[in-house]
Amino acid sequence: VPVRVARGESVQTWLLDQPQASFELPGCDDAPIVVNAGARGFYRVRYSDELQQRLRRGFASFPAADRVALLADSFALAMAGQQHLAQHFAWLAQVPQAAGDGRAPLFAQAASQLMQLDRTLHGTPAQQGLRTAARSLLAPELARLGWDEAANEDAESRRLRGVLREQLLVLALLLVPALGLFAVGPRRALGFYEGV
Repeated sequence: VPVRVARGESVQTWLLDQPQASFELPGCDDAPIVVNAGARGFYRVRYSDELQQRLRRGFASFPAADRVALLADSFALAMAGQQHLAQHFAWLAQVPQAAGDGRAPLFAQAASQLMQLDRTLHGTPAQQGLRTAARSLLAPELARLGWDEAANEDAESRRLRGVLREQLLVLALLLVPALGLFAVGPRRALGFYEGV
C-alpha cells in the first residue's frame, strides 16, 4: 500500500508491504505530519492526541483534500469507538476556519456527519445537544453568505450557499429555528424544497 506523508511542503511516499512498519522523516520540524496526503489512499489514519491537536491548529491552511480526509478519518474512528466523540467535535469546530476552495464539500461533509449522529441519537437526551451544536456550526455560515446570491459572487460562495441551503432543508428541524434572522424564514425554505 503506498502511503503519502506530508510535512509542510515536503511530501514522501512510502510503501507499506507488511502489516506493520516504521518509517522515519528526516530532519526536525514542528510542522504537523499528514498521512494519506491528498486523500489518495483507501485507508483510515489514527493520529495521537498530541498530533491531532497540532493538525487542528493547521487545519484551515491545509489543502482541501487533506481537510476532508482528516474530518472523514476522525468521524469514522469516533463511530467505531476508536476515539471519543468529543475529539471529533473539536475537528468540526475547525470547519468554519477553513479558507479558499473546498469549503462547500467540507461543510457538506460536516452536515452529513451531523445528520448521521442525529439518527444515531434519535430519542435520546443527547439529541437536543447535538442539534444545538449543528445550528451553531452551520447556521452562522449561511447567515454570513445570505440566502440570495450577491452580485459578482465567486463560484465557491455559490456552491457553499447551495450546500448549506440543501442541508437546511434536509436538516430542517435542526436549522430553521436558528435562521429566524432571515426574513424569508421557514416558509421560503419549504417553498425552495418544493421547487416553488
